[in-house]
Amino acid sequence: MMVRPTDFFINVTDFFSVLLPGALVVYFIKGLTFSKMFGSEGVFPAPETALQAWLLFLLATYIIGHITFLLGSLLLDKLVYNKFLRITFFKRNHDLAYHSATLIRQRFIPTDEVLNQIRVTKKIVKDQYQIIKENPNRELLNTYKWVLSYFALHRPEVLAEVKKMEADSKFFRSLVIALLFIGVVLVLQGSGYAVLFFVLMLLSIYRYGDLRYKSTQRAYELILTKFHDKKLKKRAVVPTSHNNVERFQPSNEKTILYKDKISKITAGLSRKSTLLSIEEHNTWASDSRPNPSEFYCIEGKGTIKLLEKNGSDISFLSPGAIINVPPKTAFEISSQKGEPLLLVAVA
Repeated sequence: MMVRPTDFFINVTDFFSVLLPGALVVYFIKGLTFSKMFGSEGVFPAPETALQAWLLFLLATYIIGHITFLLGSLLLDKLVYNKFLRITFFKRNHDLAYHSATLIRQRFIPTDEVLNQIRVTKKIVKDQYQIIKENPNRELLNTYKWVLSYFALHRPEVLAEVKKMEADSKFFRSLVIALLFIGVVLVLQGSGYAVLFFVLMLLSIYRYGDLRYKSTQRAYELILTKFHDKKLKKRAVVPTSHNNVERFQPSNEKTILYKDKISKITAGLSRKSTLLSIEEHNTWASDSRPNPSEFYCIEGKGTIKLLEKNGSDISFLSPGAIINVPPKTAFEISSQKGEPLLLVAVA
């Protein structure tokens, strides 16, 4: 039977970011308070064997390590990295890799579309919806975590480099808290060695920020390379006229499969409705029409691009989405790989 790293309860991240910084703090505390905490005059009885001493040390290391990990996450991630390091040292090339990866994530998890569906089903009240909608940074899942989840499901082996840098960055994040604690205690004791620990702390802060930035950038590079490679392998076929709508007629099997759902959508409509089936890597382009149009997505995922005079506007399609196209507006509907679209078009 092959033993894998995931079979252990303590993984690499736990070892570097929890146990090692915790061990440093516990060893420092041991030199200060061991005689006061253990023995006949202490709080706990002294360990009688080496095994007891090691078990006690490991338990204290695990507890203190998790406390330093928590403090590091609360203080360094939110305050030091996001508000200082990221802006001052690690904002390069206008964050193009991040913004490009975010566009890919939106194809799979369209925040505004899901948010609108939640509002329609009355899972949130109107005031809550408005507050979320006004937040420019609204997202269901941040881009970095989505990239990790995507590769964990499809290509976990490519995450080794990212995970290593992430584990190292979390080690230095926890180490900052450990060094800060030791330095403060030494200052209170009047020891000159406190300066050494504060210098090490500052260097650890920078190294933490450097490794965290590199891990996120590497993740974005991987997802961009993955989807750029997909585009190179198979280009989309783009009919450019509404006269080619016959090309996208669905098969009888697909029509029968969704017969009930199609009937519910088209029931009571006074305007003409048409079924469209757009296979993967295909695009249907339509010239502007005098009347407005509506598209109801039944199956698949893709995008609809409205070609307006002042630019284009892209909306994401997934089952349940309803997209309105204003009159005199040209548009293009494209499907994603492995996600052929089935639409009801009402014009």
